[in-house]
Amino acid sequence: MQNLSVKYKIYALVMAGGISLLILGMFSLYSVNSVKSWLDDIGTNRSPSLVGLYQIQVGATDIRRLEWKFLGGYSTAKNPLDEIDALREGRKQALGVIDKGWKLYEPLPQSEEEAQTWKQFVSDYNAWKSIDDKIPRLLEKLGQTSDPQAIKGINSEISGVLDEENSDYDHALEGLNKVIDLNRGYADAAVKQGEDASAHARVAVLIVIVLSFLAFFVMGVFILRSLMAQLGAEPVLMQQATRRLAEGDLTTEISLLPNDRNSVMATVASMQSALRLLISELNRMSREHDAGEIDVKIDESQFKNDFASMAKGVNGMVFGHIAVKKKAMACIKEFGEGNFDAPLETFPGKKAFINDNIEALRANTKSFIADMAHMSQQHDLGDIDVKIDEGRFKGDFGVMARGVNGMVFGHIAVKKKAMACIKEFG
Repeated sequence: MQNLSVKYKIYALVMAGGISLLILGMFSLYSVNSVKSWLDDIGTNRSPSLVGLYQIQVGATDIRRLEWKFLGGYSTAKNPLDEIDALREGRKQALGVIDKGWKLYEPLPQSEEEAQTWKQFVSDYNAWKSIDDKIPRLLEKLGQTSDPQAIKGINSEISGVLDEENSDYDHALEGLNKVIDLNRGYADAAVKQGEDASAHARVAVLIVIVLSFLAFFVMGVFILRSLMAQLGAEPVLMQQATRRLAEGDLTTEISLLPNDRNSVMATVASMQSALRLLISELNRMSREHDAGEIDVKIDESQFKNDFASMAKGVNGMVFGHIAVKKKAMACIKEFGEGNFDAPLETFPGKKAFINDNIEALRANTKSFIADMAHMSQQHDLGDIDVKIDEGRFKGDFGVMARGVNGMVFGHIAVKKKAMACIKEFG
């Protein structure tokens, strides 16, 4: 982690947060699915099963209730045929409810115990139903007679059927109640399982949240400390320090963390120290050269890499100029000793002005000497009117030419006066 760049450390922190959220989401999804499975069992199996079973129970109970009600009220009814029709319609509706409940319940999944109990109920129900199906035929006969004795006999038969089916009806109803109780138990168990799963899910999600937060927090602290160790200071402080350094302000004090030698801020501080030392050496060399100690140079051994190259470059530039000056002064020294043929190398570029000036001095001096030698030779040959051409020289060379001419022709004038006097003597 220490060797990762800042970008990848931030990526790692974001990834850690993403992984934490992913784990939390997966646990939440698992918990929701766990609760959902139990809720699905209640919603798709147990609730419809109970609805269907209750419909069967209600239908069977209604049939028994209507039949006993009919038996008790038929003999006193104002319109017996209406009572028969009412019982027929009531039975029809009750059987429709039973059929609807049957179709709703029977296709649904059943446990082994539930299947056995349902099978026993179906057997008891069919036994009761086979007896109870006699009622419609007796009602048909009852509706076709008005003879009191016949009516009494048919009512007696209906009563006998109801008494006969009591046991089977009770067994069927008892079996149905067992199936209902089983489904209630399954539903209660599913609810309990759902509640337990929900409670476990809440605990699991809470644990995952806490662990994810702790993991994210620990990783965040670790990455933050790693970044601070890599940067060495707050980014805003680094920005201020580097901006001032870029603007040439080397006076800013840079505070480093204890034992910090490798951070970015430590590198900035090291660069600041190197620049301070380089400037200090430049100022020292400048002062020494101004004082005449032109052999003083920057100590290149105090610097590394490009800073050493800078120090070496400054030394090379300064001592290159000094070397040129020394060569020029050596040539001037030869001139001072009378050697106007002393050689001087041709300097490159704009340094050639040194050659131009020294060569001008050489040419003027040699020309003056040549003119003096020519005048001397001519005077030795008797041509005492020859003099140095003053118009060829400027400045002090012109003054020198006029001085020499004046001195020579002054002596000649004195000689001429003396010779004139001697001539008079003669």
